[in-house]
Amino acid sequence: MDLPTRLAKESISLIDVIYVNRLDLVCKASVFSSIADHNGVCLSFNINSKIPKKQNQERFQFNKMTHQNWVDFKSHLNDFKSFDIWTSDEHAEALSCHLLNGISKFVPKSSFTQKQLDIPWNLAIVRRTLRKKNRLYKCYRSVSSQYNLLRPEDPNFVQMQVRVSQSYEKFKNASKSYKFQSRRAKNSYFNSLKGIWSNPGIPAKKKFSLLQKLTKTAKSNCIPPLIEGGKVINDPFEQAEIFNKYFTGKSNVINPNDKPPDLETFVTNNAFDTLDTTHWELGPIIKSLKSSNHSPCGIPATFIKDAYTSTGSKITSLISDLLNRIFHTGVYPKIWKLAHITPIFKSKDKSDKANYRPISILPTLSKIAEAVIHKRLLQHLISNNIITKFQAAYIPSDSTAQQLLSMIHQIKLTMASDKIAHGVFLDVSSAFDAV
Repeated sequence: MDLPTRLAKESISLIDVIYVNRLDLVCKASVFSSIADHNGVCLSFNINSKIPKKQNQERFQFNKMTHQNWVDFKSHLNDFKSFDIWTSDEHAEALSCHLLNGISKFVPKSSFTQKQLDIPWNLAIVRRTLRKKNRLYKCYRSVSSQYNLLRPEDPNFVQMQVRVSQSYEKFKNASKSYKFQSRRAKNSYFNSLKGIWSNPGIPAKKKFSLLQKLTKTAKSNCIPPLIEGGKVINDPFEQAEIFNKYFTGKSNVINPNDKPPDLETFVTNNAFDTLDTTHWELGPIIKSLKSSNHSPCGIPATFIKDAYTSTGSKITSLISDLLNRIFHTGVYPKIWKLAHITPIFKSKDKSDKANYRPISILPTLSKIAEAVIHKRLLQHLISNNIITKFQAAYIPSDSTAQQLLSMIHQIKLTMASDKIAHGVFLDVSSAFDAV
């Protein structure tokens, strides 16, 4: 509270502190007239909970494509023709549009209504029995209200009394059925979890994600109201604009026009000038892609992997021709520089934009291009000993665990020599955002 809460004859003091974990929910704070030796305080909270509207969505079912669907899609790929006069941007846009047209034509779709599931064992049969229970309860209340309006001398009194009894019995049976199905689904769910946790073949990452789901501690991309300039921002578009300005501001380099430092020149054995790829090389790269059903370009990695399995070199040849054009022109396509960014909460106050970090989802084809460039660049750096030997992360046959063992070894050597080991650990703030 920033107002005096105790007014004495010769002193004014502020002695009341109110702790809240969601400052964005506080609308007003005020002090009213004294009720004892000091004034009373009160807060007004905005706790209106709006239920989001259920939206009808369409989803591509890549796993339900038949053999004929893949045959038709393969013939669709044969219709794509590239031209020598194309730029990298034109080629990338044309191939992306051609693949998107093939997806819309030959991949089955399914429409569904997005539901907010509060419990993981909320199966369809549980939802059906719950709807039946609620429906019968409304019928019982309706009949009961009509019965309460009647008098014993009314001719329909006995008949309505029977109807009330029957309606209540139906509701009671439906309520028992719902409890039975709910408990049965819950027991089945936890029995399956028991099998998952006792199975050593299941990765620990999946087990941990299930634990987060049960304890409701998993990170969510739902953005609560933000406080910006002393105002509470609830509109999603305004929130997106706030995050956009904040994240782009973090990526600005201080003094970008300064003269770069003179670095040591490395003499290499070969020039780094060959990037051309073939469809043979792209096959293993596509197989190693992380399966995902979403991409900003509309071509998910799951579909690219299935398309390579069903069409083979047909799709990899089209992608390799595009990548070679990019490598020859030295121009990266503009559509591959777009990403879907989701703010993920880190810690502290959820209403502060500074407590979020951006997660970017990149186009699928751009990931294939990056994998090819990374392979060439890493091979060039290692073969010419440009990377320092102290670099452990992301190096083949090396890891941060080996770096840790090396540090422990140096510390123990120092201790054995009756010396003192000093360590300096540096952390660059928002280093990845400024690269």
